[in-house]
Amino acid sequence: MTLTENCSAFLPKKTCLGYRISDHQGHFTLPLDRDFSRSAFIQSLAPGGFTVVGVVGKGGERPGKGIRIFDTLTQRAIFRLSHHRHTQPDAPSSACIRGFVDRRCQRVYLDLEGIQDMKALVAAAQHAEDVLQTQGFHAFLSERSLEGSKLMLLMFQICHLIILYHPNHTIDLSYVQLFQSIESVRTKLQSSFSDALKSIPNLNKNWYVYGRQSPPRILFFFGTAPVDLRGSRGTAGILKKDGTISKHPPIRKLEFSLEDQIYRIFRKARLITNSSNNLFNVPGRDGFVYVDNGTDASFGDESLDSINALQNLLDQPLEIPEVRGPFKPYFYEEKVQESRSSRCFSQFLDNHLQSIPTKGTDAEGNLGGLELPSIHVWLATVEASLQMFQPDSGFQIRGKSSEISERASLALLSYNDRDIRFSEQRCSKAHPLAFNAYKEGLPQYFTQDFHNAKLMQAMSIFSVQARGPSTSKYAEKLAEDCRAFWENGRQMCEEYSLTGNPCKQRLHYIHGQEPSEPPMETSDEQKAKVDDDSGWKRRRSTNKKTLPTIHHESGLTFVSACNCGKRQSNRSDPFELIEANWRFFSECEIECCQALVHLDFPVCEAKANAIRTSAALSSSALLDLASDPNAVKTLENLEIKDSDETSTTKGKPDLPSTSVPPFQSLADLAQTNQGNRPGVNFADPISFMLTKTTPTDRLPLFPSWSLIQLGSSHLYSHSSGMNQPGFLQGSKSLLPWDVPLKKLEWKTVKEQWPNLAENAMKKLNFNPNAIGTAMGMTVKVFLGFEYECPRGHRFMASAPGQALKSNPSGLREAAGKVLASDMPLFMTCPGRIGVCLPAQLMRIHVVTPKAPIHVTLMPEVQPAEDGPVFHCGWKEPKKLPHNSCWVLRLPFIYCGENGAHLPPQKEVTPQNAGRILKGVINVSEDFEDFNRGK
Repeated sequence: MTLTENCSAFLPKKTCLGYRISDHQGHFTLPLDRDFSRSAFIQSLAPGGFTVVGVVGKGGERPGKGIRIFDTLTQRAIFRLSHHRHTQPDAPSSACIRGFVDRRCQRVYLDLEGIQDMKALVAAAQHAEDVLQTQGFHAFLSERSLEGSKLMLLMFQICHLIILYHPNHTIDLSYVQLFQSIESVRTKLQSSFSDALKSIPNLNKNWYVYGRQSPPRILFFFGTAPVDLRGSRGTAGILKKDGTISKHPPIRKLEFSLEDQIYRIFRKARLITNSSNNLFNVPGRDGFVYVDNGTDASFGDESLDSINALQNLLDQPLEIPEVRGPFKPYFYEEKVQESRSSRCFSQFLDNHLQSIPTKGTDAEGNLGGLELPSIHVWLATVEASLQMFQPDSGFQIRGKSSEISERASLALLSYNDRDIRFSEQRCSKAHPLAFNAYKEGLPQYFTQDFHNAKLMQAMSIFSVQARGPSTSKYAEKLAEDCRAFWENGRQMCEEYSLTGNPCKQRLHYIHGQEPSEPPMETSDEQKAKVDDDSGWKRRRSTNKKTLPTIHHESGLTFVSACNCGKRQSNRSDPFELIEANWRFFSECEIECCQALVHLDFPVCEAKANAIRTSAALSSSALLDLASDPNAVKTLENLEIKDSDETSTTKGKPDLPSTSVPPFQSLADLAQTNQGNRPGVNFADPISFMLTKTTPTDRLPLFPSWSLIQLGSSHLYSHSSGMNQPGFLQGSKSLLPWDVPLKKLEWKTVKEQWPNLAENAMKKLNFNPNAIGTAMGMTVKVFLGFEYECPRGHRFMASAPGQALKSNPSGLREAAGKVLASDMPLFMTCPGRIGVCLPAQLMRIHVVTPKAPIHVTLMPEVQPAEDGPVFHCGWKEPKKLPHNSCWVLRLPFIYCGENGAHLPPQKEVTPQNAGRILKGVINVSEDFEDFNRGK
């Protein structure tokens, strides 16, 4: 036979015709199919004893562990075909035990496949993307590793010989901890295994005592030798110093060294003892370590197998192996050649297998008498042992009691969750440190922004200490604990006032908004079922029962003057529009300006009967009245007061009885920032202020403006200014406005207005023969734009954005600048240098002369650029009587359909100052309505 013909036996085949295919009826997978034990194949087997051999360990990228061991041993394609038949590319992979019953040799071969096999790990990860994204790689790896550990425990229960497969030539010390955890579990479940086997008759007493027949013998197979010992270099003789050849080749000496190391390590770890109930036993006389010095790293790859076999053949040019024919599988030819030599794992394994039927295991690890079970008995013991597992829920261990099962599971978790346990320990220590940092320096109540800032500080401390896969779990627990701590009576009410300040009270209800029914009580049994992760939810719902009913309070107090400006009072930061623009001023009027003349503003007709009535009530009584369902009257038949009608009242009418129902729940006015409510028809009143875009047939419930007559014009002295509290020094005088008379004749003036004629003749530019402005007759109107800051400082403006300051000579500035341009709604208060405190335009003072002219008012305010323009509801300017002193009080808060406009929080700029449109004050010479002497 030529070399070419010889090498053709090693070339890849396109079909499996050259294989000796095994009987597929002998394949099975644990857990067993119920029909397998009763199949015709099992029933046809001889009643003799069967030897059970299993392989565990770490496989390479290609499925070669079971193939490399058992297919080589039997010279048949057993696990190779089994792998191709059971592995589906789209099916999820998990730990399992594949087996084959060899009727020829009376043996059962078992191959444990799990995530320790590289290909199984990759396949499992590809079908567990959701788990990897939600739980992380450590949780995924721990779960799969736990499955493999449980099946390895089963292997030590049902096998006579176990081969520990490792792909390289080093000892993996992780097996020590794995075997210790499995031994711990087996010891805890030994009685449970024994009880499960008692249902099988005619078993040896060892089955009933130890839960298995005997401790299995363990062999170690290292798949790759060091580079220097591969091939013929590992089996070549070593020349000693005395010139003789060493008895053992280098590869054998490596095996001796590994055997010594393994024995010492396992002995030190108490895995090997003198007891007859060890997890496994190591052969004491025969070698138990085999290191493969061949080039089998590519086992399973047909092309590389053929190339490696050809390379081994070329390394031995003097010895051409005999080819046994085309029916021998091509990738076994080198194995056949190896079997003829002294270096053959098949021979090594077969020697141990041949010794099992005639030898058993004693307390010293030596083999003695042992009765091998039949296949029927063995299958029955396997089924009984599988009762200790629950395949439907991932092989969860079940013991005689839940306590035993729990201890057994924890023993396996102690090995498979090493990273998680380390992370748990670190995170459990970091969690209280971070939680204490969160609780340090907390106020009595605090907002969510403050809570988030403290939580970030706690998370920063936690991230420094925490490590591992449990970090995210404990971080979520820290966030939940901090949130529960905050919501357990420390949560601040985060309702913002109309000036932009948060409520400083704890979370609470307000009058009229309490829940109609109290929260349902939770029974103690239901509370006990709530775990720690959701406990804060229960505490939060429980706290809702005990929330107090109090008013909002931001902790800020402002100083404001009443409608006329004669009296200053402290006021709390308003949270309701009615409190900001009406209720405070109405309460101040009781002790100050109640008896003065008021010009009313357009509101709903209900205002006279309900809103005015509520002015005399306390806030709590008012809200109680508003929340009474029997006291609320529908608005269907309400008539809207004609805006043209203006009533002049002196004082207040007698208070009607409290049985007069309010026409809208005043508690609803707190929701001023909700804008126009959907579904409200035009007949309903509005809870916000009038703007240019508000329909003309809709009016508010209460007036946000006030116009009061202080008395006659003699009350004001231009030399002393306004005699009212709070005005800054030199900034309390009104500005004079000389208004020329254009329509009067000198004859009419002398007859009807002698006082004007007398004053006119004193002027040098007076010309009685002229008509209109050429006559030089003027009258003086005094007016002032008053600004007020939250601290009660008041001052007049002399020009847009400029406060009034008195000159040493006593002269006053004219009013031309303030009338010819828009006046800012906000100015920086000059009361304290260095503090940018905004002062708001609150009043417009007008002193009308005793002359045949009318001073008219038509205020329009735009509190923000591109914002709505607010007005008081008048359809035409309001005429003020002559010889009188008037005060127009502007709203404290401007609230439209889209919410309230906040005052400038920092420095006042032209962009945030707002404006009152020019033309607010005008004059008209309509003197026909005046009588002589007026």
